[in-house]
Amino acid sequence: MSRPFEPKAFEPGNQPQPRGRPMRLKSGHGKKYGQAALLALFLGIAGSGARAQNQTIGKEFQGTIFSPPLENVSLSKGSVFLPSLILEGNYDTNLLQSQGGPKLAGTFEVLEGELHYGYRHPGTDLLVSYWGGGRVYPKYSNLNSTMQDARFQLQQRVTGRIQLTFTQRWADLPGGAVLETTAGQGYTLSGGIPQGAVFLQQRFSTSESTGMLTGQLSRRTFMVLGSNYVDTTHSGKNLINMRELDVYGGIYFVPSRHQNLGVVFAEQWMKFGLGFGSSQVQSLFGSYSLSLSPTITVSLFGGPSRVHQLASLIDNSGNVLGIPSGQQTLPEKIQQGFLGGAKIERRVKHNTARVDYTQLVTGGAGFLSTVVQQTGEVTLSRSVSRRVDLSLGGTYAQNQLVGQSSLGFKNYYIQPGLQFRVTPHMRLTLRDSFGKITGLAGVAPIDREEISLRIEYTFPQIPIGK
Repeated sequence: MSRPFEPKAFEPGNQPQPRGRPMRLKSGHGKKYGQAALLALFLGIAGSGARAQNQTIGKEFQGTIFSPPLENVSLSKGSVFLPSLILEGNYDTNLLQSQGGPKLAGTFEVLEGELHYGYRHPGTDLLVSYWGGGRVYPKYSNLNSTMQDARFQLQQRVTGRIQLTFTQRWADLPGGAVLETTAGQGYTLSGGIPQGAVFLQQRFSTSESTGMLTGQLSRRTFMVLGSNYVDTTHSGKNLINMRELDVYGGIYFVPSRHQNLGVVFAEQWMKFGLGFGSSQVQSLFGSYSLSLSPTITVSLFGGPSRVHQLASLIDNSGNVLGIPSGQQTLPEKIQQGFLGGAKIERRVKHNTARVDYTQLVTGGAGFLSTVVQQTGEVTLSRSVSRRVDLSLGGTYAQNQLVGQSSLGFKNYYIQPGLQFRVTPHMRLTLRDSFGKITGLAGVAPIDREEISLRIEYTFPQIPIGK
């Protein structure tokens, strides 16, 4: 039941901040909710025959901007309430995440609590969760902050061939502090280190809504229709807020138990703050997925995409991060190209090995507006024994601003971890994570390492009705 560590903390605009733990009761391993990614949608299909495909069609959208990963409901029918308590200690080499400012190492503690409510009835799966807590910095009390993340998920089977899925997420999370050069706008850290510097507290807030309809048209043909809305706000240093609306629809054909093909059209509208121009993205993709064996799946997708970004009149009086000082405009631009990706995955019980690559269109994580993002990711996990699990994850991403490829940034992280189940209800997790951001105009490279020890106790499930 542990909340997955958020390796995306090493991505720009996502200073180390835990995001909502998966809404999961009793089963499986959670998949992290990652950075908004436009069309990794085809990578999750695993051909398993028409009958199984009826229950999994459209799941390739999960974990992308189109749909957050859905979580399993309690295996038992009725209503279940599940609380948990988490205590975590961290050592961070860059507490401030200050862009071009001083690095400040130190420790902080995290106390978290979580409540889950799950309801399962024939045709209906409902999950509601709330996670909240606080960070305490013993030496720098100005950095103390609260965290909260609430989620709602409903899966409703309308008929034997049609299913509706709705999700909602609201989160308000800390983003550390950054150097503030304008007198009177920031605060001096308690402890007086570094001398004479003032800082702004940063926070990250998001509201996310998704809706998806999947249906079986015939024995081997399926469809999916969906829409999503995301509203992301950064408070603190000059980071770019974003609102996004997506719609998509696709048809899938399952020629055999081991393979399937799909065609999906998607349209995306993004609106940015600080004077950055809005953008519209239209994409048409074909996909193919093949199960080479019961444990190995290969997925491919690709197709043409058209991006129309309006001109930007930037409010750069406060030195917008990622844009050269004094630059005030970006021209209107229409850019066409090929987007796509590939993934190979092997799963044997609780052991997983996955390698994937994507070239996508997405938002610039608070530093830039619309970017073309190339990402490579490796994920490895292995159960050494009934009590011990090992994991290793890493990502490298390159981001270029649409219409002006000279502006962009690169970032990567690597994270090994160990998890030990002390009892059926208590687990201990040790992580060591390192990441770096480079290439932002006028900003020194940002690097940090975080070592974390975490204890989580999950209380026994409490049935509260039928």
